[in-house]
Amino acid sequence: NWMIYQEGDIYTLGTQGAGSAWVPGGNTWTDYALRAKVLHESGVLSINYRVSPEGRYFVNLRDNGIFLAKEQPAGTITTLVENDLPAVGVWHNMVIAGEGGIIQVYVDSQLVLSYTDPMPLAGGTIGFGSLVDSHVSVDDLIVNRLNNHLPQASAGWTPSTDQSGEESAGPALVDVPAADAEAPPLPD
Repeated sequence: NWMIYQEGDIYTLGTQGAGSAWVPGGNTWTDYALRAKVLHESGVLSINYRVSPEGRYFVNLRDNGIFLAKEQPAGTITTLVENDLPAVGVWHNMVIAGEGGIIQVYVDSQLVLSYTDPMPLAGGTIGFGSLVDSHVSVDDLIVNRLNNHLPQASAGWTPSTDQSGEESAGPALVDVPAADAEAPPLPD
């Protein structure tokens, strides 16, 4: 099961085994960016995007790489695109952004997966999942509405704060313009 873990003053959402967690009530979200810091130490971390009764997209991080897949209808999974990034056992800044049928995945400010779906899932909420023997964590989750454009990769490297609270030379999250920095509304 997914739980809140504490290490000093740092709190993260994570699991050491199989389980899932999701945001209820986000079924009306359409074009948005999901940003989070993720740690994949072993097994599989699944980041679910546009989850709805019609289906879902999901990004899986595993020991040997990363892939974007689509499940529609339930139980029918199609791998859309894959890559051999990122490294296991270190924190990564991730962004999953979708506008219409275009789905893009950034890891540490680098576009690593991009796919244009000719029959896209229109919208839905977010969630996280893991399989048996997985050890994964998620932190600093932000969801931003996109207003007619996808985010752009950050130019260069900027200092960021790592999980220990120390400044690191790692890359910043992908920039989403300030005008679009409002979260999608949650339904009543």
